[in-house]
Amino acid sequence: MAGLHIFLSNKCTQRLTSAKLKDPCGPLKGPGSSGVLDVQGPLKELRNLSLLSPIVNNPSFKPSLTDKTYTYWERLGIKRIGDMYEMGKLLSFQQLQLKYNLKSNQYFKYLQFRDYLKKHIQGYQTLTLDLLDEAMNNKAESSNLISYLYNIILNIELPSTEAIRVDWERELLIKIPKETWEKYLIYIHKYSINARHNLIQFKILHRLYYSKTRLNKIYPNISPTCDKCLSQNATITHSFVSCTKLHKSWNEMFTKLFNIKLDPNTEMIIFGSMEDGNKLNTFQKSRLNYGLITAKKITQCLTCGFQICRKRHILKKCDSST
Repeated sequence: MAGLHIFLSNKCTQRLTSAKLKDPCGPLKGPGSSGVLDVQGPLKELRNLSLLSPIVNNPSFKPSLTDKTYTYWERLGIKRIGDMYEMGKLLSFQQLQLKYNLKSNQYFKYLQFRDYLKKHIQGYQTLTLDLLDEAMNNKAESSNLISYLYNIILNIELPSTEAIRVDWERELLIKIPKETWEKYLIYIHKYSINARHNLIQFKILHRLYYSKTRLNKIYPNISPTCDKCLSQNATITHSFVSCTKLHKSWNEMFTKLFNIKLDPNTEMIIFGSMEDGNKLNTFQKSRLNYGLITAKKITQCLTCGFQICRKRHILKKCDSST
């Protein structure tokens, strides 16, 4: 609750909605402060300036820090940038005069502030409340405010994975439907309750794994050749599936796991057992998924396939997990 009170304090709200988000609430001190979510970076991406930004004492609008005219505006009711808009449109000086009874000699101050808006907001003539503004304006007293804001932050400009899907299609010479690709992305979190295991799958699926071919592009002195077979370039697919030194180990692992013939293929090993595990029941699929992720974890550390002790280790892990 301490974090919530800090978040909703007047000083913090002014900083959050101003154009300069530089340490919005100052350094957080006291018990539990280390666990408070740092939102200043993501919030800046929503908009450079908010309709809820204060006019007086706005750190990004220097004249408001010393000029008493804007304090006078505040007394008249022009407290926030949104007060200068009506129905999403910026009011003219004449309209502000009629609405707030501004004096004619304050026209220059109006032009000064309009120029500030022009510099900080693209298309400043028309503006409406965005999701963050709505949350701060309407949900300030809501018990789920933090969750609401957190969900907004998570959905800010989510990066597209379309290019990654195309790269996999090019490397594997297959077509991956978008619906199937979305399932693969969701399935990352279902491999194991161990976050590190899921991270391995995340890196592989998003092509973040540093294969030797990738390292070679960064450091030309590193050979792209696979350390296991010493004959082909070590792409992600080669490193985990197609290397000849791995074929026997994959087959043995699948046979010992299920006592049935289940030929491991590239899609199953790279993406999981969703589409190719139709022969298996739920229990077997669970063992297969855990076995796949454990094997991929070990493969990263080996120079010559799965050693016998490692294969036993995988089987033991699968048994303990189920």
